[in-house]
Amino acid sequence: MKTSRFDLLERFEHWLADMDDGIARVASRLPSELRDRLDFSSESLDVLERWMLERFPSAQHIVAPEAVVELDGVVRYVGETFRRLLGGRWVANVDDPQNAFYGMPLVTGFSENPTPIAPHALVSASADRRTGCFWRTVLENSRKRISRKSANEDSN
Repeated sequence: MKTSRFDLLERFEHWLADMDDGIARVASRLPSELRDRLDFSSESLDVLERWMLERFPSAQHIVAPEAVVELDGVVRYVGETFRRLLGGRWVANVDDPQNAFYGMPLVTGFSENPTPIAPHALVSASADRRTGCFWRTVLENSRKRISRKSANEDSN
């Protein structure tokens, strides 16, 4: 059964309304010394990413049904950190079923950059790459790209 645009938007709005609680649910599963370091800084991304890599030995483990709370909370935290540090807003692509990110929460709208950040994709890629600093690297590269674009616009 095909999910309607309205249903996708309604689910997304509920997901957004549950943002703080969703992040709190995953934080409650962390040791206190790690939980205390989750301050939405770029460095905190490394803290959470390393925990995720220790907890889940592969990408298949993080997407397993029994890991749904952790996956949801990690996706929320990563996306919210990007949103807070880069600016922008949460959106859901509900108009193009052919798009790879159809129905998924995305962060976009930072400094006129048309390329959205897909936190689900970042979490999956991190689970495959297993560097422990992938999210922070993507964040810092995004910051640089936005700064360069802003500097180029200012000079024109």
